Amino acid sequence: ETEEVLTHDPYRMVRDIPGLGFQEVDRIALARGIAPDDSDRVVHGIEYMISRALMQGHACAPETSVFRNASLTLEVTEDIVAAAGKEAIDSEYIPSVFWEEKRYLYLPSLYEAETESARRIRTMMDASPLGSSKLAVEKFERENHLTLAEKQKEAVQKALESGVLVITGGPGTGKTTLVQAIIAAARQFELKVRLMAPTGRAAKRLSLSSGVEADTIHKALEAELHDSGRTFFNRNESDPLKEDLIIVDEASMMDISLFYHLLCALKEGARLILVGDIDQLPPVGPGSPLKDLIEWGEVSVVRLEHIFRQKEGSGIIDNAARIREGELCYPDEQGEFSIYYASSEMDAFGAVMNLCRHLDYGSEKKKMSMQVLSPMYRGTCGVDHLNHAIQELVHGHPLEGGAHFLPGDKVMQKRNDYEKGVYNGDLGIVWAVDKNKIFVRFDGREVVYEGEDRNSIQLAYAATVHKSQGSEYDTVILVLLPTQSIMLKRNLIYTGVTRARKRTILISTEDAIARAVSRQDTTSRYSLFLPLLKGEAKE
Repeated sequence: ETEEVLTHDPYRMVRDIPGLGFQEVDRIALARGIAPDDSDRVVHGIEYMISRALMQGHACAPETSVFRNASLTLEVTEDIVAAAGKEAIDSEYIPSVFWEEKRYLYLPSLYEAETESARRIRTMMDASPLGSSKLAVEKFERENHLTLAEKQKEAVQKALESGVLVITGGPGTGKTTLVQAIIAAARQFELKVRLMAPTGRAAKRLSLSSGVEADTIHKALEAELHDSGRTFFNRNESDPLKEDLIIVDEASMMDISLFYHLLCALKEGARLILVGDIDQLPPVGPGSPLKDLIEWGEVSVVRLEHIFRQKEGSGIIDNAARIREGELCYPDEQGEFSIYYASSEMDAFGAVMNLCRHLDYGSEKKKMSMQVLSPMYRGTCGVDHLNHAIQELVHGHPLEGGAHFLPGDKVMQKRNDYEKGVYNGDLGIVWAVDKNKIFVRFDGREVVYEGEDRNSIQLAYAATVHKSQGSEYDTVILVLLPTQSIMLKRNLIYTGVTRARKRTILISTEDAIARAVSRQDTTSRYSLFLPLLKGEAKE
């Protein structure tokens, strides 16, 4: 059968064999004599170009650039690419959408995600109001000995009126209290409530702050990894979630694909509340659905802007507000936000190591409550080098050779593993190691890694800012240096600074800080979710 496929349909292997990419299959096909201008080769080359765009956060790509790049990669003329592409588009093998006189090309899964998400959101806008939240709010205020701000009361009422509600605001603006009030109001109306978040740590934080159990979105939707390498969600239209109100925290981390699967799992008449901070980093995957929903202007949006004073972390919150406005950050008198101005990369590295030593990072208590963050993996102050150096510091002796794990090491799960029940970004502590097995404790649960599985974890004394999103720590040491200039953007420094609850230590230079706070991430993503919501794009 393999010989049959190689001879007559070699590019089928791209779909059927996980991890085997177009370029490897193309080399095999060309070596076996397939013509460079073979239409099957060209169409799969076009798909490959679209999939490359997805890796940069795009949900689709303009036809002109896809055809041009395919021509260069396949080493055939643009006319040949255009002819094969037109046939694939006309037959709907390659889905496309028109917007502003341009055609955009999709992979089928992302086409479905964008077009169906827009359709479902528009349908959810017709929800019927449940009634007044006044009595529920008064009861919540009495029981919790507090008074909600007018904006928070307005949000509770909107939660009972809207099919879709977005709540956005920075740290200290009362999002947690508001979620608690909405849950209380929903229960007054006998609604079943489900809480979820994109990452395990964000879900745990949501559970602790709300007093209600929260799951990762993948766990709530009962995700499974199939042999094809694709993720299948068991909760969908055929078997939806039974709850009436779904609240998603850290919603800015959701890409359009996960957002679509969430929408598919909502039962008819269910309400959705998305809570997030749009000033943080965009999703790692394609699209920015939360940002698009806010920009659309038709969904109910509550913007929490008033900062509520609090004893702990106010220096962090004040500086986060400055950064969000593009202003410089400053140390505060309480020492909650301090800055070490480094004279060189080696000086910065030395400062990180001294702080880790001084703050006793290696102790059991501090390992999980403290985090070193850097924007990049490479370099003297990159995540890889810092992890190795801190690992040696923690164990008190040099470690030769490549990456290896020792009992007591802090590690991070790199990808979702539905069978083991551990998810991308989860943090654990290695408690035992033998020849082929690593035993890791995640929140009291023990997980065993053996064979290839051992590549699913990495040291986590230091982590990238992207990997830390959705997490909080008591203390954060954030490194931002001129040598990392490509990453120095406002949403990155903002996200890094706001990972800390009690203390942020920024190791940087005046120039690097000024560059980071002044540079907004203007990188636009090709996504037609917003034009589809507006009815401007044509399928």
